Amino acid sequence: AGGGAYVDDFYELAQSDPSILVSCVQVVELQERLDEQYQRTKMDAQRPKRFRNKLFLRLQAWVDKQFVELKEMAEATGHPNKLVKVDRKGNYILEERRDFLNNLIYIKRKTLLGKEEEVLDEEELRGLEFNEEELFDEDEFLEELLDKLYGMELHLTNIYDHVRDCFPPSYDIFDILFQMYHINVASVIDTVGQRAESLSTKGSLQLMEFVRKYMETLRGLGIDEEMVRLPPGPNTDATCKPGLDMLIECYINRMDETVTRWYINILDVDLQYKPKAAPNGNLRTPGAIEFFKILDEEVQVIQSIDDHGEVMFSTVLCAMELMKGFQEAQVKIIRDRTHLGFEMLCAQLNNNIVCYDHSLEFAEEVQELLEEEYAQQVDVEEVCRGFLDVAKLATKRIAEVIFNDDGMATHLKNLYSTPDWLSGRTMATIVETLKDFMRDVHVYVDATFTKRVAEATLEELIRRRVVMFAPGVPQVTEAMISRLRDDEELVGEYYTDFMKAEKLAKYVDMLANIREVLSSTDVGTVVLAYSNMVQVYPSFELQSLQRIIDARDMPKKEAKEVMAQCREIWKERSAAVAAAEGKKAEEAKGWFGWGRK
Repeated sequence: AGGGAYVDDFYELAQSDPSILVSCVQVVELQERLDEQYQRTKMDAQRPKRFRNKLFLRLQAWVDKQFVELKEMAEATGHPNKLVKVDRKGNYILEERRDFLNNLIYIKRKTLLGKEEEVLDEEELRGLEFNEEELFDEDEFLEELLDKLYGMELHLTNIYDHVRDCFPPSYDIFDILFQMYHINVASVIDTVGQRAESLSTKGSLQLMEFVRKYMETLRGLGIDEEMVRLPPGPNTDATCKPGLDMLIECYINRMDETVTRWYINILDVDLQYKPKAAPNGNLRTPGAIEFFKILDEEVQVIQSIDDHGEVMFSTVLCAMELMKGFQEAQVKIIRDRTHLGFEMLCAQLNNNIVCYDHSLEFAEEVQELLEEEYAQQVDVEEVCRGFLDVAKLATKRIAEVIFNDDGMATHLKNLYSTPDWLSGRTMATIVETLKDFMRDVHVYVDATFTKRVAEATLEELIRRRVVMFAPGVPQVTEAMISRLRDDEELVGEYYTDFMKAEKLAKYVDMLANIREVLSSTDVGTVVLAYSNMVQVYPSFELQSLQRIIDARDMPKKEAKEVMAQCREIWKERSAAVAAAEGKKAEEAKGWFGWGRK
């Protein structure tokens, strides 16, 4: 019995008087050899005492006893642990003083806004009434819980340094005790994790920091990496996630909700004020910079607990989803808010170029912060390219706004049918208006995108000219065909400075396709021109082509052949579009392969 008591004190003995513990272990070893001898000599009357098994059972019981209070505390996570006084306004009374007649002479209170204030006014003090309320004091709770958990971590270090040498190597005593402690620590974290919602973000981070430090200690003690991660607790429901995962999930969900709410507010505020010009004249709003400041702060929070593994990995994945959400929010604004003006759209374009640059910096930073096994699982660059997709949409909307300008719209209505257009004045005025807008674009928009804006205006100009055939077809005359040819030359001459000759030729050819559909007498030429147009402008339907053919002086046989061939082209095009849309929906991919040059 005395030897058993010594074993129960193994932790203290190993540090204060290890010789006693060694003697106890020697007794166990001696009895083990006697048990073996009795078995060999078949002395059935002498039952084996199995001291070694009993030793391990007593060690298990001792370790479990160390965690009883910890487990009880974990079960109480979120439960009221403090009785406080509250006044009628809900302010907490932190301190009060009374005179010998029990009258209040002083109080210190904490307001609902978190501000501490003192009250000394006698009249106000006389009017105060208090109620007692129970609350969960997280700081006090976690201070005690973490103090005990770090104490268990210290136990393992002392066992490695002192207890291990008191046992024969064949006992693997440190590994056995480590597993006993490890399962109990995991059980505590699982229990707290199941109640993660009752903890603040700060509280969750403190617990995650403990787990990281605890795992690092285990690595320092030589524990194999596959054993370092917390196992499921013995009493944990198999359907529940591990406690650490639940703490991380709760933290990430709050991060997602908070940052999403912030960036929605930021974008709304951006639209309430005029964009501001940078020193180089580029227009911007503050939202883009603020968004990445928020993301950087979230990463810095995890850096503060020195985590480069699972917690940082989950934070980076959340940041990537937030970037996608930020992009989607901007797309919705740019696409759906038709009242956005020219300057605001220029700012939106620039914002996303800034976001692209910041996102690349963010990607580089997190790759350096993450442990290699996690860094290999992160592809931030794909998300980064999404900002260029938003910039592309802004570019398209800038072109639309330019052509929706009242003056521009008036000139566009004159195309094809008025004397001003036939004389060349209409197209010349349109080109001059484009020049005015592009002069502003050169100042307002990042230099890497000015040519893209110019290209978008050319695309929009051609689209508008094609769409104008939908309501009706003007009378086709030689003067009209001549004017179309001159317009092609004028447009080609203006856009020479914005794109390479090969690319410009494709756009000018599209203008030539309009002319060929209106004037060519060759069936093959008309069919090819229509095929080229419908590939780029699906809105140029067969009905529009039919009206053009009907308005022309084309022989019935050729007209019938044109429509027959074009009808097949339309069917093939429609089938291809339907197949592409089905594949896109299946793959659920929203990124364009479109970047900066």
